[in-house]
Amino acid sequence: AGWTPMISSNPLFFDGCPKNGRSLYETIANGDCDPFLKSVAINLSKFQKPVMLRFAWEMNLPNMYWSVTKLGSKPTDFIKAWRHFNNISKQYAKNVIWVLSFNTTNSATIPYKDLYPGDEYVDWVAIDGYNWGNSHEWSGWASFDGTFRNSYNELTEITSKPVMLSEVNSAPTGGDKAVWLKDMLESQIP
Repeated sequence: AGWTPMISSNPLFFDGCPKNGRSLYETIANGDCDPFLKSVAINLSKFQKPVMLRFAWEMNLPNMYWSVTKLGSKPTDFIKAWRHFNNISKQYAKNVIWVLSFNTTNSATIPYKDLYPGDEYVDWVAIDGYNWGNSHEWSGWASFDGTFRNSYNELTEITSKPVMLSEVNSAPTGGDKAVWLKDMLESQIP
């Protein structure tokens, strides 16, 4: 029907990726996962249509299970791992569209520029973000612009690649979710 599927790939659960005393992203960059990564690329190529791949999405968060911080990696390890997997993919799967997907930025996240692997390794950039409303003790109602503006500005300062919202929603408590979504679709995104 003209849709392009997007797969979110969590490297923490990669089979055939022995850490050998290194962080996961160092291990990937070092080539220790190459047979597995090659098999992934070959599987993706069998689809024979474009497929978007969100590898290690939200890696900029401090507490995501596969985040750079949580795994004890450095941003440069992530960049090298991204580039390495991307190069393998380009050899075996010409149909993969690479989507670099961050979570919204804040004072606790790694800056986007520190994790950006370069335009030649990215097809799309993406932001995941939520208005959590008052659903948590640490959250409060935020407009769509308040949720995404700083992240969008930070991202478009480092690249002119197309931007997508790969995850977006609003909590129903603390404000009017319907108005929030209408504002997003009719005013903010346009």
